Amino acid sequence: MSLTMLKLSEIGNDIAAMQPEIDRIVKSSWPDFLLADETLAICYNDLLGLFPELQFCLMDGDKIAGIANCILLSCDCELSDLPEEGWSWAISKGIEDRKASRSPDCLAALSITVNPEFQGKGISHVIVKMIKDLAGEHGISRVIVPLRPTMKSLYPLIPFDNYIKWKREDGQFFDPWLRTHVKEGARVIKICSRSMYIKGEINEWEKWTGIHFFENGDYIIPGAFSPVHMDLDRNTGEYSEANLWVAYT
Repeated sequence: MSLTMLKLSEIGNDIAAMQPEIDRIVKSSWPDFLLADETLAICYNDLLGLFPELQFCLMDGDKIAGIANCILLSCDCELSDLPEEGWSWAISKGIEDRKASRSPDCLAALSITVNPEFQGKGISHVIVKMIKDLAGEHGISRVIVPLRPTMKSLYPLIPFDNYIKWKREDGQFFDPWLRTHVKEGARVIKICSRSMYIKGEINEWEKWTGIHFFENGDYIIPGAFSPVHMDLDRNTGEYSEANLWVAYT
C-alpha cells in the first residue's frame, strides 16, 4: 500500500465525484440511527465549511482506505473535567469557538472510519498517527477523543463502565478500538455518559433498524450499546450513548 492524506481543503470540486464512495463507506461502518444524532444534523455542514483542513481521506492510490473527521477547540478545563456530553460537546464547542474567533488549544478526533475492504491492515493506526501529526501542524499538543468502543454493541446488557475494564489474557484491553488508541499512546480519562443522543419517531426507528416495534419497552438494537426505549404512546424512540474520553498529551 502507498498511503497518503487527502484533505477536504485540497479536494475542491472533486468532492462530488468522491462523495458516493465516502457515503458508502460511512453507511457500511456506522448504524443508520447514529447518523441521525441531533447534534450531527445541526453541526455537520459547519464542520465541513469551517474546518475543511481537518477532514481527510486516507488514500491508497485512487481508493479510499479510511476517513477522519476532526475539529479544533478551546478546551478550558482539566481533562478530568471533560463534559459528559462527549462527542456532542466537542463538535458544538469547536464550531462555537471558531465562529467566536477563540484560539484553540486542543484537537478532537470526532470519528475514524476504515473502509471495510481495508480492515485488518493497520489503517486505524495510520490514521491515528496522522491525526496527531495534524494537531502538530496547527501547534496543538493535546488531542482528545470521545472514543466509541467498537465491540460494546455485542454486549448491550453489560454496563458500559464494566465493559471498558475488560482485559484479555495478555493484559491488553478487550475492545479493539480502545486497544488501538492505548497502543498509540492514549490514556483513558473518563466516561462521557451522554456522548450521543438520538430521538426519532417509531417509523424512523423501524426504517433505521429494519425492526418492527409493537409495544412499549426496551429493545436490543443492532449497533446500539444499550437497549433503546420505544414509547408507542408518544410515538418516540430514544437512545443515549456513552463513549469514553481518551487523550494524547
